Amino acid sequence: MDGKTDTSKQMNAITYYYSKSFESKDSKEKQKIGQRIVEALEGNPGPLGPDGGIDGFIKIKNIIYAFQVKLSNRPISRDVVSAFKVHALGKNALGGIIISIHGLSSAAKKYLDSEEYSKSGKFPLANLTINDIIMNFHYEKLRILSLDESDVLAQRLNHSLIE
Repeated sequence: MDGKTDTSKQMNAITYYYSKSFESKDSKEKQKIGQRIVEALEGNPGPLGPDGGIDGFIKIKNIIYAFQVKLSNRPISRDVVSAFKVHALGKNALGGIIISIHGLSSAAKKYLDSEEYSKSGKFPLANLTINDIIMNFHYEKLRILSLDESDVLAQRLNHSLIE
């Protein structure tokens, strides 16, 4: 086997470990992980408990971005994405990042590309999975937010998974 294949298998094992570890945690532990991720991004985490779909905020060049960390065992639904956007806009956020284990459902992906999503105003949204962070795919995904700081945020995310 070549080194590239070995590395790929190792990363898949690491992703699997993190995913299963996160999925098995109770709600309060998952909320603490969400707060830790927002803190690693040098944002302001929200309080533990019901948060209206927002785990925290980060301000970059006077623009507020909302964060949601969903560590459930299924893809993010269209309803979660819609509620996140509504709550984030209500808090004056102009973009968002949703971090999850399993990414977006097909209905959520269709919603992001729909006229319904865009008619309520421009709201760039980056969806990152734990695998994206481990495999360093999140650098490109953060660039959809058109931030000069996307690489810095990506580096901070790399460190946020380490307890």
